[in-house]
Amino acid sequence: MLITGKSSAITRTVSIKKLMKFILIPLIVLFLSSSAKLVVRVLKGKRVTWQLVGWVFSWAGGIPSTHSACITSSVYLIGRYEGFGPLFGFSVVVALIVMYNLIEAKEQYELTQKHWQEVLSKVIAKITHNEELWDIYGHTFSEVVAGVAFGVAATYVLDTVFKGYL
Repeated sequence: MLITGKSSAITRTVSIKKLMKFILIPLIVLFLSSSAKLVVRVLKGKRVTWQLVGWVFSWAGGIPSTHSACITSSVYLIGRYEGFGPLFGFSVVVALIVMYNLIEAKEQYELTQKHWQEVLSKVIAKITHNEELWDIYGHTFSEVVAGVAFGVAATYVLDTVFKGYL
Protein backbone atom coordinates (compact mmCIF):
# COMPACT_ATOMS: atom_id res chain seq x y z
CA MET A 1 0.00 0.00 0.00
CA LEU A 2 1.19 3.52 -0.71
CA ILE A 3 0.22 5.01 2.62
CA THR A 4 2.08 4.74 5.87
CA GLY A 5 0.99 6.27 9.16
CA LYS A 6 -2.53 7.72 9.01
CA SER A 7 -5.01 5.69 7.04
CA SER A 8 -7.72 8.28 6.56
CA ALA A 9 -9.61 8.64 3.27
CA ILE A 10 -8.08 12.09 2.77
CA THR A 11 -4.52 10.73 2.97
CA ARG A 12 -5.41 7.96 0.55
CA THR A 13 -6.90 10.42 -1.92
CA VAL A 14 -3.81 12.63 -1.82
CA SER A 15 -1.53 9.64 -2.38
CA ILE A 16 -3.62 8.33 -5.27
CA LYS A 17 -3.69 11.84 -6.79
CA LYS A 18 0.09 12.06 -6.48
CA LEU A 19 0.53 8.63 -8.03
CA MET A 20 -1.81 9.52 -10.88
CA LYS A 21 0.11 12.76 -11.48
CA PHE A 22 3.36 10.79 -11.81
CA ILE A 23 1.73 8.34 -14.22
CA LEU A 24 -0.74 10.42 -16.22
CA ILE A 25 1.36 13.50 -16.97
CA PRO A 26 4.30 11.55 -18.48
CA LEU A 27 1.85 9.44 -20.52
CA ILE A 28 0.10 12.57 -21.80
CA VAL A 29 3.53 14.03 -22.65
CA LEU A 30 4.30 10.79 -24.51
CA PHE A 31 1.11 11.18 -26.57
CA LEU A 32 1.68 14.91 -27.21
CA SER A 33 5.29 14.29 -28.24
CA SER A 34 4.21 11.61 -30.72
CA SER A 35 1.58 14.01 -32.03
CA ALA A 36 4.23 16.71 -32.46
CA LYS A 37 6.42 14.18 -34.29
CA LEU A 38 3.55 13.48 -36.69
CA VAL A 39 3.07 17.22 -37.30
CA VAL A 40 6.80 17.64 -38.02
CA ARG A 41 6.65 14.82 -40.59
CA VAL A 42 3.59 16.33 -42.25
CA LEU A 43 5.27 19.76 -42.38
CA LYS A 44 8.22 18.08 -44.09
CA GLY A 45 5.87 16.92 -46.85
CA LYS A 46 4.76 13.47 -45.70
CA ARG A 47 1.25 12.52 -46.69
CA VAL A 48 -0.93 11.55 -43.72
CA THR A 49 -1.97 7.91 -43.91
CA TRP A 50 -3.09 5.48 -41.23
CA GLN A 51 0.16 3.65 -41.80
CA LEU A 52 2.17 6.80 -41.07
CA VAL A 53 0.09 7.59 -37.97
CA GLY A 54 0.52 4.04 -36.67
CA TRP A 55 4.22 4.12 -37.42
CA VAL A 56 4.81 7.44 -35.67
CA PHE A 57 2.86 6.42 -32.57
CA SER A 58 4.48 3.00 -32.27
CA TRP A 59 8.02 2.95 -33.66
CA ALA A 60 9.25 6.05 -35.38
CA GLY A 61 12.36 7.97 -34.51
CA GLY A 62 12.56 11.64 -35.35
CA ILE A 63 12.07 14.97 -33.68
CA PRO A 64 11.13 15.32 -30.86
CA SER A 65 12.33 12.20 -29.10
CA THR A 66 9.27 10.77 -27.37
CA HIS A 67 11.41 8.71 -25.00
CA SER A 68 13.36 11.80 -23.94
CA ALA A 69 10.19 13.84 -23.50
CA CYS A 70 8.53 11.17 -21.34
CA ILE A 71 11.50 10.47 -19.08
CA THR A 72 12.23 14.20 -18.72
CA SER A 73 8.61 14.68 -17.66
CA SER A 74 9.12 12.11 -14.90
CA VAL A 75 12.39 13.71 -13.76
CA TYR A 76 10.73 17.14 -13.70
CA LEU A 77 7.87 15.86 -11.53
CA ILE A 78 10.24 14.08 -9.15
CA GLY A 79 12.29 17.25 -8.71
CA ARG A 80 9.21 19.41 -8.24
CA TYR A 81 7.30 17.20 -5.81
CA GLU A 82 9.95 15.05 -4.13
CA GLY A 83 12.75 17.61 -4.00
CA PHE A 84 16.28 17.44 -5.29
CA GLY A 85 17.44 14.58 -3.09
CA PRO A 86 18.71 11.09 -3.88
CA LEU A 87 15.60 10.05 -5.83
CA PHE A 88 15.98 13.06 -8.11
CA GLY A 89 19.69 12.33 -8.58
CA PHE A 90 18.95 8.72 -9.45
CA SER A 91 16.23 9.75 -11.92
CA VAL A 92 18.62 12.17 -13.66
CA VAL A 93 21.23 9.41 -14.04
CA VAL A 94 18.64 7.00 -15.47
CA ALA A 95 17.37 9.70 -17.85
CA LEU A 96 20.91 10.43 -19.07
CA ILE A 97 21.56 6.72 -19.66
CA VAL A 98 18.33 6.42 -21.68
CA MET A 99 19.21 9.49 -23.76
CA TYR A 100 22.78 8.32 -24.36
CA ASN A 101 21.49 4.93 -25.49
CA LEU A 102 19.03 6.60 -27.88
CA ILE A 103 21.85 8.54 -29.53
CA GLU A 104 24.18 5.52 -29.63
CA ALA A 105 21.43 3.33 -31.07
CA LYS A 106 20.79 5.86 -33.86
CA GLU A 107 24.47 5.79 -34.87
CA GLN A 108 24.51 1.98 -34.90
CA TYR A 109 21.27 1.93 -36.88
CA GLU A 110 22.69 4.25 -39.52
CA LEU A 111 25.73 1.99 -39.98
CA THR A 112 23.48 -1.04 -40.26
CA GLN A 113 21.22 0.79 -42.71
CA LYS A 114 24.17 1.45 -45.06
CA HIS A 115 25.10 -2.22 -44.98
CA TRP A 116 21.51 -3.32 -45.61
CA GLN A 117 21.12 -0.97 -48.54
CA GLU A 118 24.10 -2.58 -50.24
CA VAL A 119 23.30 -6.22 -49.49
CA LEU A 120 19.56 -6.61 -49.00
CA SER A 121 17.85 -4.18 -51.37
CA LYS A 122 14.88 -6.51 -51.96
CA VAL A 123 14.21 -6.92 -48.24
CA ILE A 124 14.50 -3.19 -47.69
CA ALA A 125 11.88 -2.62 -50.37
CA LYS A 126 9.41 -4.36 -48.05
CA ILE A 127 10.16 -2.08 -45.09
CA THR A 128 10.24 1.25 -46.87
CA HIS A 129 7.73 3.99 -47.43
CA ASN A 130 7.96 6.04 -50.62
CA GLU A 131 11.43 4.61 -51.28
CA GLU A 132 12.66 5.81 -47.91
CA LEU A 133 13.69 3.43 -45.11
CA TRP A 134 11.40 3.78 -42.12
CA ASP A 135 13.15 5.62 -39.29
CA ILE A 136 12.79 2.99 -36.58
CA TYR A 137 15.69 3.16 -34.22
CA GLY A 138 17.26 5.74 -31.98
CA HIS A 139 17.63 9.51 -32.18
CA THR A 140 20.18 12.14 -33.08
CA PHE A 141 21.48 14.47 -30.37
CA SER A 142 19.21 17.29 -31.57
CA GLU A 143 16.17 14.99 -31.50
CA VAL A 144 16.96 14.05 -27.89
CA VAL A 145 17.46 17.71 -26.90
CA ALA A 146 14.14 18.58 -28.56
CA GLY A 147 12.51 15.73 -26.63
CA VAL A 148 13.92 17.05 -23.35
CA ALA A 149 12.70 20.58 -24.10
CA PHE A 150 9.29 19.26 -25.15
CA GLY A 151 9.08 17.12 -21.99
CA VAL A 152 9.83 20.03 -19.66
CA ALA A 153 7.49 22.45 -21.42
CA ALA A 154 4.58 20.01 -21.74
CA THR A 155 4.96 18.80 -18.15
CA TYR A 156 5.01 22.36 -16.83
CA VAL A 157 1.82 23.20 -18.75
CA LEU A 158 0.04 19.96 -17.78
CA ASP A 159 1.11 20.27 -14.14
CA THR A 160 -0.32 23.80 -14.10
CA VAL A 161 -3.55 22.76 -15.86
CA PHE A 162 -4.12 19.76 -13.55
CA LYS A 163 -3.21 21.62 -10.36
CA GLY A 164 -5.86 20.71 -7.82
CA TYR A 165 -7.19 17.81 -9.89
CA LEU A 166 -4.22 15.45 -9.63
